[in-house]
Amino acid sequence: MSVARSFLTVAAAVVGLSGCYSTTRVGQGYSSGVIPCAPHEIAIADYDETMDGTFWEATCRGVKYRCSLRPINQTACAPIPASAP
Repeated sequence: MSVARSFLTVAAAVVGLSGCYSTTRVGQGYSSGVIPCAPHEIAIADYDETMDGTFWEATCRGVKYRCSLRPINQTACAPIPASAP
């Protein structure tokens, strides 16, 4: 099991104990650390967990970001150009 998947499993358990687990909450929490928005302002779409990491699209204040969580808990988000599909 990869470090990222292990971390997400633990994160899911913690979130599950404090409410209900959802990929939206996990994505909002990680995204808010790297984009200038609070978790409640962020909409999450296209959430996907793979062997290479976890990936999602975050939208806040009209700006879309492509985000990823890689092994060793490295979160990154980059704006998606308006012309990109």
